[in-house]
Amino acid sequence: MARPGGNPDLRQVRNQSTHRANQKRRSLADSYSIETGELLYRASQEEAGMSFTAYANWLNAHGWLTRRGKKWTATQVKRIFKRLSLAKRMRNA
Repeated sequence: MARPGGNPDLRQVRNQSTHRANQKRRSLADSYSIETGELLYRASQEEAGMSFTAYANWLNAHGWLTRRGKKWTATQVKRIFKRLSLAKRMRNA
């Protein structure tokens, strides 16, 4: 039977558990972002001034899936650039 008023320590326990889970998630995302960033660098060496869509297409064509096993989109590529503080090389006009 549940205690009247609930568990007074639940908030503290829940927050600690969430904090550790978030740290682990961020760590996994960071390491995968670094691997993806290396591939994006390789793509930029092949063709300067690619759009985020072009980068996404390049990753998909080379069989590199997102961490969740999906195909890349331009928005996801943009987030990788932002996470790694990368600047997009622009085309020479």
